[in-house]
Amino acid sequence: MYNYISIFFCLYLSGCVAKVSNLVVFGDSYSDVGNRWQSSNGPGWSQDLAAGWNASLYSFAFSGATCDRSVNGTPSIIDQVEMYYHQHLDLPPEETVYAFWVGHDDIHEAIQANKSGMKLKR
Repeated sequence: MYNYISIFFCLYLSGCVAKVSNLVVFGDSYSDVGNRWQSSNGPGWSQDLAAGWNASLYSFAFSGATCDRSVNGTPSIIDQVEMYYHQHLDLPPEETVYAFWVGHDDIHEAIQANKSGMKLKR
């Protein structure tokens, strides 16, 4: 996690990235800052990063999200991106960073299916 933040930070300091005014986040429990529930007792990585950049945070992440399908009513990454587009935020692309952090729940589901001998639904 901190490697990605370090990369963004280095790019920002080197001038390769214009001033970041907006951070848009899609993801699962590692990125959820309260859309479903926040799994940490302090700020999440996206909150820290947005604060460090003095940027606005737009979080569409939901705990339990998977890459391509809704599970138990939790919006998938595809659903989250659609939610973003329906907001019509019109954020300037040169000042906006889009971050995706997902896969944990997909891996967990695959392991559980493998243990029980079931096939994953696709």
